[in-house]
Amino acid sequence: MDYYTESMMGQMEIMQKRESISTLIDSPSIDTELRNQLQYVLAVREFASKSLGLPDNESYRYYADLQREYAVWNVFATPPLSLESKQWCFPVAGCLSYRGFFSPEDAARFADKMDKEGLDVFVGGVSAYSTLGWFADPLLNTMMNRTNVEIAEIIFHELAHQKLFIRNETGFNEAFAETVALAGVRHWLQSHGTADELLQYESQKTIEARFVSMVMQTRNELEKLYQSDQDETNKLREKNRLLGNLKRRYQDQRWEFPGLSRYEDWFSEDVNNAKLSAVATYREYLPGFIALLHSVDGQFLPFYQQVEALSRCDRPKRERILKDRVTDFYCPD
Repeated sequence: MDYYTESMMGQMEIMQKRESISTLIDSPSIDTELRNQLQYVLAVREFASKSLGLPDNESYRYYADLQREYAVWNVFATPPLSLESKQWCFPVAGCLSYRGFFSPEDAARFADKMDKEGLDVFVGGVSAYSTLGWFADPLLNTMMNRTNVEIAEIIFHELAHQKLFIRNETGFNEAFAETVALAGVRHWLQSHGTADELLQYESQKTIEARFVSMVMQTRNELEKLYQSDQDETNKLREKNRLLGNLKRRYQDQRWEFPGLSRYEDWFSEDVNNAKLSAVATYREYLPGFIALLHSVDGQFLPFYQQVEALSRCDRPKRERILKDRVTDFYCPD
């Protein structure tokens, strides 16, 4: 009950601090830089509904200044010899592979509790989250320290959760939303950006893909290790070796690809199963969703229809389809 009370109070705070973006733009006292950002957001918001087929509602037509660095802090936890994230279940969202807190102190206390239970733990700050259409999600100050392109990416991602969301399927939901966000930004830049902005975005995504590839390679190596017949002592020793190899690969590639330095903080802190699982949550099924989008020539409405059809499959079949990048499938109603 303490957790639900804290969650309700955190959500109420956000709703109470909302202000209409249109009203703020017309205010003579508003900072010029903020006004320009808000005008940009309204243009992105219209594009999301008219060009990407995302929900046309009041989300991201309001602004809220929470006067803190992140909107929420998510806690991921896994057993020391498993990559399966601990699940927490909630009435609306179903079971998730993380537990969110509006207070960093509460997140830290909960993470410490998980650590004392012998679990691998990772706490990550999050700039935005979706209430799945139950409330009009506002633009937050926690998003405004990003570039304009990154703000657009977040808005497309969170609106995609309102478009389609399956209970108890965190990896499916996040990879679907990420696919919409990536493709949505490319469409936005092609029609509203410059060639240099698009080139810079593609370069950024190439670096990000290299980081994800390193993480997923190590995750696959660990998965084979944990499923092996080795005893626990050897598994723990080999786990540390593989995680050390990941850090060394990063250091080697950082000199060849300077853009990787943006992940310096990620590698400088403890790397464990939970941290790898946090990355995989958003990325494991991404290639499968991208293949589906390409199969309909990048058209969003047919893509949504394909994903909705996929959501009717049972979990094992969905996973096979996405992992094998199958684009021709049938799932009964």
